[in-house]
Amino acid sequence: MVAQAHPPPTAADASHFSGAQAPVGRDDRMNIELTDKEFRRLLDMAYIGNWILNSTREKDRFEDYDILQEKLFAQCAKNGMNALISRWQGHIFPSPAYENGGIHEAIADYEDAVFFDILAEELARPGLSRQRARRLYRAQRPHG
Repeated sequence: MVAQAHPPPTAADASHFSGAQAPVGRDDRMNIELTDKEFRRLLDMAYIGNWILNSTREKDRFEDYDILQEKLFAQCAKNGMNALISRWQGHIFPSPAYENGGIHEAIADYEDAVFFDILAEELARPGLSRQRARRLYRAQRPHG
């Protein structure tokens, strides 16, 4: 399998999260040869990364990450991995089978670990009220 992507941003392009736009108009292409297993891991990394960046956003999503995720998942149809995708209104999304196949358990494990680190830091601060501690706990437990 060969996945095509734009080259990663340079240090000069690293202003993405500061609100600056990524360079446009590049027509450089990159070919990456991946085994099916490597491609599957790349899908997982893209999905997890996009989930962390965008799952709590509604209107202010990082749309370029959504587009890249869709581009990667579109490769599934070309490589016999149709079970991993769903189509809706002309777009390609991870299928329910993909989303229910363990990826969210991995994300939840990460969230649990991060939650306890954040909680420990907050509890160590002087003046943390029980009410604030409860709010922190509820905010970090969106999965119930």
